[in-house]
Amino acid sequence: MIGTYGNSWIQTPALDALAAQSAVFDRFYAETPEISAGLAAFRSILNVPEAADCRKILFTDHAEIFPAGYAGWFGDIHPIKPVKGGTGKYPVSGIPLQRRELPAETIEGTQLFRNFAMLTDFLRENRRRPFFLWGHFQGFCGNWDFPMPYRKMYQAEEDPAPYAETAVPNFCNSPPEPDLIQSVMESYSGGMTMLDEILAGLSESLKQFGLEENTVLMLASVRGFSLGEHRKIGITHDLYGENIHLPLLIRRPDGPQYAGFRSRSLLQPADIVSLLRTGTDLPEEPAERHDALSVSGLTGESALLTPDWFLCKKHAGCELYVKPDDRWETNNVYDRCRYAIDGLTALEM
Repeated sequence: MIGTYGNSWIQTPALDALAAQSAVFDRFYAETPEISAGLAAFRSILNVPEAADCRKILFTDHAEIFPAGYAGWFGDIHPIKPVKGGTGKYPVSGIPLQRRELPAETIEGTQLFRNFAMLTDFLRENRRRPFFLWGHFQGFCGNWDFPMPYRKMYQAEEDPAPYAETAVPNFCNSPPEPDLIQSVMESYSGGMTMLDEILAGLSESLKQFGLEENTVLMLASVRGFSLGEHRKIGITHDLYGENIHLPLLIRRPDGPQYAGFRSRSLLQPADIVSLLRTGTDLPEEPAERHDALSVSGLTGESALLTPDWFLCKKHAGCELYVKPDDRWETNNVYDRCRYAIDGLTALEM
């Protein structure tokens, strides 16, 4: 859904500008589609030595995913309730997830706007001292409250009505109708443009506060969202690209040679810490590149990725896809390319 990754019909000028100023990592994959396990590597970012003397804080609207003992607050926001039996090292600012029965009337009334407004307040108050800020938000997996004008902006005259519910669409048990897939996708696309406008405001705030020239900015995701690619809509745990192939952009202020670099190395969240370290040697490919990546499912299923192949082991049988050509895993070549299976099996051992 981001232009730098191939989308040509959704308006995301702020994301496109950020990508042009950043290193773009084309083959960044989740270690699992399960959210709490996937966040373990992201939490390790808080322990990078370069951030030892910084103020650290984490903003989130997803209270259930963090380990026991995390607590804290910022401003008048209520803290996440700590879980018994642990001690937390870093303040966590809990942003209550505001449920709506109807879409917000304006962009300012949405959950995402409130989240990023909180980040902006932190930047304003901490711009004169070092900080390490992580914002983790549920985004479209938590609240579909974006206003109707955004849901309609990509709707043609003959298209079905846009998805108008505020609950996250979840049609995984039975294949959704094509009209439903289209209405959800068009509404999601409008939400992406809304998110882009919010990110434009964050970028402008960095300039106003004098932080653009001395701040590393990373945009990443921990899981995807199915929009009908494999006849499902919503938060699924299938080991397909829409769930495990994720965006990763890193903008550094320490040299124009970093901008415009694209990495095709296979990477996972565990590699992020080294990518963020001061002095990371780019635009060369990351030293942490892998010959293969493994992804674990929730019910014993697994996937293996190499630069050329994607092998998915499901309970109903194996599937094999050619990468990166088969972007959405639509052409299963397992029975026609059995010569590749022995080599892939050896990588798993």
